[in-house]
Amino acid sequence: MRHRIARRQKPRGSVLLASVLLVGILLTLVTVSLEAAIRGLRMQHLRVQASQALYLADAGRQRALSVLKKSGSWSSNGVEITLGDGSYEVTVTTPNPGTQPNRRRIAASGYLPRRANPTALQRTEQLADVVGVTVKGKTTYTVTLIRWQRMN
Repeated sequence: MRHRIARRQKPRGSVLLASVLLVGILLTLVTVSLEAAIRGLRMQHLRVQASQALYLADAGRQRALSVLKKSGSWSSNGVEITLGDGSYEVTVTTPNPGTQPNRRRIAASGYLPRRANPTALQRTEQLADVVGVTVKGKTTYTVTLIRWQRMN
């Protein structure tokens, strides 16, 4: 009578299990890396749009200054002006008409792509003195910058 001695069998499938776990870990790392890269690209895109909106607001401020230098008054409050892919809006007010009638507050907002649904919005504000001098029937306006600031 022969007795068979039970041999320990090698565990089958352990290499397959280790391979599946390794592939799972690698896929997780790749997914996390791709999400971080995509998030970085989106943030960069938003930074570019914010810069463009600031330039649009500055363009509106410069336009208001130009009109004030020519005529001494601004009549386009709240009007959206389209420029390139975006738009801007400028409001010119007299903050203290009783004590400083020549002082103007120029508030400009730049929008990208448009005011109705902006993905980027920047605001600037400037205080300036506008003084008109009339010589021989012709009025010349001088605009003196007092303060400029970015609002956002």
